[in-house]
Amino acid sequence: MALDAEFKKHLHSLMVEVYEQTVDEIEQHKREILFKAQQTHNAAALPIAYKDAELYRMEFRLSRTIKKYIEAIEVWGFQIDAAFEADMNKEFWSLTAGPNQIQFPPMMYSGNRQAIQSSFARERGRLSAQLVREGTNRLRELKMKIKAKPQSNHSTIIHGDQFNNYGIAGAIGPNSLGTINFQQQWRAIQDEVDLNALTGELEQLKKHLQQSASSSSDYQRLALLSEAEEHVKRRDGSKAIEVLSKVGKGALDVAKDIGTEIAAKVIAKSIGL
Repeated sequence: MALDAEFKKHLHSLMVEVYEQTVDEIEQHKREILFKAQQTHNAAALPIAYKDAELYRMEFRLSRTIKKYIEAIEVWGFQIDAAFEADMNKEFWSLTAGPNQIQFPPMMYSGNRQAIQSSFARERGRLSAQLVREGTNRLRELKMKIKAKPQSNHSTIIHGDQFNNYGIAGAIGPNSLGTINFQQQWRAIQDEVDLNALTGELEQLKKHLQQSASSSSDYQRLALLSEAEEHVKRRDGSKAIEVLSKVGKGALDVAKDIGTEIAAKVIAKSIGL
């Protein structure tokens, strides 16, 4: 499964978020390390301080960005296969892109500047590889964690107004108790549903919800809608209903509000309304 455009856009927003969160701390560290170098009254110390500050900036910011990326993958509920790993590896490498030379102040002079530049290029290359390995290892750990999760029993028990989803999930409505088979649910409405239209409406609903998404539950809902859309494209209506049963009544209300009537109908059926 390759990364879709929406998730790539989300990764970019996470990168910007980390930049905004870390810029002050990084600049403070740079000022401190340059001040200490100046206090040595050694002309060779200042270029080294610039090099160390730049490497610190890269490691500090990118390691936090990678951590955010891994958390997002888990929240969105992706299945991590070889294609997904390859795409994420490209994303990790793209984070390390940048010049292999330090921009020294114009008036600063030191005879060892060229040596410092060469050292910086080597150290930056090693750090890039280290950060990508960090991302790759975290991704593999998440993949193993997902595989280790217990498999669902493909049924749901519903008590009152609480909806507890375990695989094939559903709801019969308030003050009720029972289980639902989503193949039966789908057969009940499949003749009334245009799958091509449903695909378009799920995409429309997803884009609308994405505009206001901010919490982990919001992103989980977006991931579920993406998953349901993929099942619809594969003409697997019962699987789509299974996934849509987990998006919640809030998504149903939005679907009604924006006029995606087919999506609203299928979501309503999936949660027993």
